[in-house]
Amino acid sequence: MSAKKVAGTIISVSIEVIFAALIIILIYNGGLKAYSFGFSVFAEQPMSSEPGRDINVSIDSGLSTYELGELLEEKGLIHDAKVFYVQMKLTGVSGDVIAGRYTLNTSMTVEQIIQTITTEPEESEEEEDQ
Repeated sequence: MSAKKVAGTIISVSIEVIFAALIIILIYNGGLKAYSFGFSVFAEQPMSSEPGRDINVSIDSGLSTYELGELLEEKGLIHDAKVFYVQMKLTGVSGDVIAGRYTLNTSMTVEQIIQTITTEPEESEEEEDQ
């Protein structure tokens, strides 16, 4: 066997090993990111512990679910707008957001925030007296 053939075989095998290693690394990193995203969707923690801090949020009627997530992320109420978007879609209430002003707290879970912004507010005693 000539030196050129041996060198060519070694280079060819080395390239295949490097390519296989890169594929394994990409699959591993993709799996970690997918797991992390999925974990966030189903087990996201509040931004802070009790008592938290109250934040006033005004939700317009034309706001999309993703834009709402961006607003809540900007206000410091959720960790990630993309995760919030998926949570809204999975709960099936993405079209049920009620426009208005809300006082939300940084210690609220995403489920509590979704419940608050998709439930008709109860009439206050002042409104009932009128």
